[in-house]
Amino acid sequence: MIELTVVIPAYNAGATLGEAVRSVGGPDPACEILVIDDGSTDGSAASVGDEPGVQVLTQPNRGPGAARNRGVASARGALVAFLDADDRWLPGRTAGLLANAQQPAADLLYSDYRIRTIETGATREVCPDLGPSPALALFRHNLLATSTIVARRSAVLQAGGFREDLRFGEDWDLWLRLAENGAAAKLPGFAAEYRERAGSLAGADVDQLHRASEQVLSAALARHPELYRAVAGRARADLALRSGLRAYKARDFRRARNYFWRAVMGGRLTPSARYFLQSLR
Repeated sequence: MIELTVVIPAYNAGATLGEAVRSVGGPDPACEILVIDDGSTDGSAASVGDEPGVQVLTQPNRGPGAARNRGVASARGALVAFLDADDRWLPGRTAGLLANAQQPAADLLYSDYRIRTIETGATREVCPDLGPSPALALFRHNLLATSTIVARRSAVLQAGGFREDLRFGEDWDLWLRLAENGAAAKLPGFAAEYRERAGSLAGADVDQLHRASEQVLSAALARHPELYRAVAGRARADLALRSGLRAYKARDFRRARNYFWRAVMGGRLTPSARYFLQSLR
């Protein structure tokens, strides 16, 4: 009986998809792997089509939210785990999930993870802890990595799945809705390795990412104003600071100053003012 479904959306990810799939482990009768080829033109689906235990679903390019929704809709497992095509699970991840599949601790499960910079191989560890108020903690900042998330399939469907109108932040939006509707819990150990390129989510993408994040915050505030109103101003100021730092790292100082100033006006004086002044040099 299938207990766990691993959903892997892929768009032109032929170079990394095979490693992602193989990191889940060998065939297991309790685990299925669904690769959703989201309109790739590089033969992504063909690169894993013969891997044992893998089912490939294809669709026109509609974005990561739609691809994951297709996987959730097709899943046979009561638990759905997400893995991005350019990430990989760490050894023991699948066995650990299957060992607890009958009694998951919450609707939303997350774990620690490592970030590896592709060009240099440097790694750093991220250890999120949502504490006793998961929805509030997520509203302030999403530190969760999609490739560490496991959720009850029924809860994802009840929450409405991933927003398909967002190309950024669609995962954050769903984690918030799951945390609002039920409990969230942290699983022990490091679950995944997240790959990033130097300068990723920088430059021209900063504004797109910021606008999408604003939409996530606005939607959450509209759903539960009594829960989020008191921290909404600080959350937006912190978001502006993070956007400023992305632009600053990309050496787009004009854009960075705009975001740092917004952070200062929102009450995030430190370190926004310092970075604002540095960007003037």
